Amino acid sequence: MLLGLSQYYKGKRGVTLIELIMSVLLLSIIFLAVSALYVSSQKFYYKAANESIIAEELSYAIEHISKTVMRGMGTGASVDVSAGGVLSIDINNNASLDSSNYADIDVYEYELVSGSLRYVDAGTSTVLEDLCQKITVTNATFSTDSGNSNVLTISLEGSYGNETLELHFSAHPRLTTFN
Repeated sequence: MLLGLSQYYKGKRGVTLIELIMSVLLLSIIFLAVSALYVSSQKFYYKAANESIIAEELSYAIEHISKTVMRGMGTGASVDVSAGGVLSIDINNNASLDSSNYADIDVYEYELVSGSLRYVDAGTSTVLEDLCQKITVTNATFSTDSGNSNVLTISLEGSYGNETLELHFSAHPRLTTFN
């Protein structure tokens, strides 16, 4: 009978300490690889989400500016960029334009103040809208080509979280005159 038990335990040996350590080591390596993949995918997701927020906010601002520039009309230059980098747009808000009211204009401005791009009624200095509420606008550059082409070029840079994004835009409005 002793011989039978000894034969039984020869086929069913237990796990040695070395085998246990190796299996824990392999499982640890697999866990670390999966964790690293998860962390990197989370970083990629947050980076893309932040860049998307910046792009949406800057796109809205550029669309707002381009629509206002398209409405620009008045005597003299209806679009002007001041030395301080403020974009001014003259708009005639009369229902019907004729020679008596053509010069009756309202002036609106876009200015960068403390990380905020503002749409301002220049006559009353009232801030009508903060164009980029979720992000910090770090740079706003407006330039005009007053040659034959009348091109307005806009460059906006914004940041949100750890991400920064820059968008550029050019417009060639038909009815406006540039200074």
